[in-house]
Amino acid sequence: MSKTSYINGLPLILLAFALSLAGAGCINLGKDAPQKTYRMIEVSRPEIEVSPTGGETVLQITRFSISSSFAGKEFVYKTGTNGFQTDYYNAFFMSPADMISGQTRTWIEKAQLFKYVVDSGSHLDNTHILEGAVNAIYGDYSDPADPRAVIEMQFLLINDNVVPPMGILEKQYKVTVRVADESPEALVQGWNKGLSEILTQFESAVRQM
Repeated sequence: MSKTSYINGLPLILLAFALSLAGAGCINLGKDAPQKTYRMIEVSRPEIEVSPTGGETVLQITRFSISSSFAGKEFVYKTGTNGFQTDYYNAFFMSPADMISGQTRTWIEKAQLFKYVVDSGSHLDNTHILEGAVNAIYGDYSDPADPRAVIEMQFLLINDNVVPPMGILEKQYKVTVRVADESPEALVQGWNKGLSEILTQFESAVRQM
């Protein structure tokens, strides 16, 4: 019966096999694995002087809903007419619905459209409710020569001071922003610009009510 040779407790034949794989490029012992990167969508309302229009109103902003196709944290890319893919290594720091509803709340607070802007946990009795939905948020790379950031949203403003509550403003927006390239950094900048455009338009619509 033949004897098996060992080096440091490892059968010699297995050690030789592992070294051959490493030499062939199947095992890269010296290269770090790609790191997952998390990013935030952030907008800033321009510092424009406005006259408060809120009176004694209290706006409650509910947590926004989001299409199941875009509810995950991973970035979504459109690669063709009907083709989409997700990017495991580039993702949002938190749910895009939570991020966008938070940014919307901060924007509306600064716009002074209502005396108070609260969430569902507030003890104040709200006079109005804002419901929002993120219908799409993705990078459109279907044309490599023309990469774009896409964001689609809708809002429903409800007067909760009447019985029954009544919708008083409904708006839908789709903004497509051309970006410099297909990098995650450029894509986030495009989404920031797109969300800023949407909130600017929505603020204007509320002021005109």
